[in-house]
Amino acid sequence: MRYLPQKVAIAILLTISSVVFLSQTPSDGDLASSLENQERRRLSAFDPKTVLRKNRQLGGHAKTWCEESLEAPLPYENCNADDIVYRIPLFGGMTNALKFVLLGTILAFEENRCFFVDEGEAELNTFDKKYYHDGGFIQRYFEKIGLSNEHPIVRKAYDENRLRSLTFKELWMDLRARRRYSEFSTIKSLDYIDIENYELKKIMMRRMWRPKPEVRERTCQALQDYGLHDNFISFSVRRGDKSMEKFDFITMQDYVASAEEAIEKRFNGVVPPVFVATDDCSVLPTLRIVRPDWRFVSECDKAKQEGFALSAMNRWSHEETDAHFGKFFIELYAMALSKYFIGVAYTNVAWWAFFMRNDRDSFKLLDFRDREEEILGAW
Repeated sequence: MRYLPQKVAIAILLTISSVVFLSQTPSDGDLASSLENQERRRLSAFDPKTVLRKNRQLGGHAKTWCEESLEAPLPYENCNADDIVYRIPLFGGMTNALKFVLLGTILAFEENRCFFVDEGEAELNTFDKKYYHDGGFIQRYFEKIGLSNEHPIVRKAYDENRLRSLTFKELWMDLRARRRYSEFSTIKSLDYIDIENYELKKIMMRRMWRPKPEVRERTCQALQDYGLHDNFISFSVRRGDKSMEKFDFITMQDYVASAEEAIEKRFNGVVPPVFVATDDCSVLPTLRIVRPDWRFVSECDKAKQEGFALSAMNRWSHEETDAHFGKFFIELYAMALSKYFIGVAYTNVAWWAFFMRNDRDSFKLLDFRDREEEILGAW
């Protein structure tokens, strides 16, 4: 299966955004007519059986990522077993792969179709390529997603030629399946009626992507050990194999300048801690030279990394893989919990962190400063 390089996809996305997205944004009248359903959407946004839902912010608060989930996991077996069964391939790095799985999960539930996540050829899965539902990448760090590839519903669909693979084109290039901002979706099987798409993605993310308790606790303890709660800034600096896609990397001076603007507007001029999430630890000494009086916090002080390359994963031991993702989970949670985020759009890490967070006003993309709202609206 062939996929478009991410740089090409972003270029196409920008063209589509300027021609289609802006022209098809719902009118004020359309949005106003949906306001009468606001309370119903709020009540239906979480599991209807969850009595605490009335007191929860729609989509949840970022801080709750460090708490045991109050939302029920998705009911993967509540689907039409006699219809087409979707195969959702796990491909690319973690956040790219999970973005694709999230969009596929929403589509499957919308259409009341069963699905499974295929890790058979996943570069992320260096564990068990055959029985991956019980011993693959997802199962190692998260609660299971979808049906097992050995589930009777899946086996029966295979025998009857009812399996269909979802593609990048239909889940990302199809703007309806991507679930654009300020448009609405309904998933009757979950009692989600007329839910704004970005709210829906946040809700479904929380019910689908459920780090195991030991992963969550270890991750949040690390942030607590750093003395980080929510009054800090996070930098997302992605380099590594992105150099092969010919992206222009943002300078550390640009990150600092953006942080200084945020410090004046959001931190009353008091410099907070800055968590640096990066696959290239060489940026940390540069930041400390540029602003020696600032407190930069990073996992790079524990384990050096000179740039992540997905192709190198098949040479890692299981221990090295666990160490890499242990670092990455800490970084991802820091990006979600920080009061202000500064990063770049060319990495799917930013996309995932965006939907873990509460609002878009505290989210800064340095590579699309003049088109930030357009990019975020098309995510």
